[in-house]
Amino acid sequence: MSYYKNAALEIIRLGLWNHRVQSTLAMEIDLPVYHLECLLLIHLEHPERASILSNKLGIHKSSLSKLLSALQERGLIERRLGATDRRTEKVALTRAGIALVKKVLLSAEKVTRSLLVLLRPER
Repeated sequence: MSYYKNAALEIIRLGLWNHRVQSTLAMEIDLPVYHLECLLLIHLEHPERASILSNKLGIHKSSLSKLLSALQERGLIERRLGATDRRTEKVALTRAGIALVKKVLLSAEKVTRSLLVLLRPER
């Protein structure tokens, strides 16, 4: 088997594991996977504008607006208009959002440990 074919298979396996991990973590905190991804992106990358967030999530701005509204209603994020450009929207985690992300990161570490045990040494 070629090097690239092996690499492609490993990437697919990792994608499947990632999907399982995301689904498990999202269920633990009672959030849809897209909402969890959004929170994690805000935490990890601190996007300057909501439009950057929609690009990174690969969703339309109107879908992002609904997603952000749901997260805001749960008290996980706050939204505000840009100070210099009122057409832009800034998004930040609230204290509750930060606490939830920390909980998710701890759970992710536990899940990762349990999955790594299943991985053959040569992989």
